[in-house]
Amino acid sequence: MQQRDTRLGARNAEIELLLQQLNQLQIQLDDALDHIDIHHAQQAQANAMEVDAEEDPHEVEGVSGLDTLSGAII
Repeated sequence: MQQRDTRLGARNAEIELLLQQLNQLQIQLDDALDHIDIHHAQQAQANAMEVDAEEDPHEVEGVSGLDTLSGAII
């Protein structure tokens, strides 16, 4: 009887340790996913800024900057 109680106590202690480890891993996973989300948001913002920088607000598609009457560039 005492041997069985000892085994049950050891098993319960091991289960408790495994639950604590699982909890720590879940916290680490949440932190890693948050880090990934932040990285993706920063990358999307950087990509959006690159697209904005590439566009020339004065340039109209299909219209040349060349004045065809005088040959001057506008």
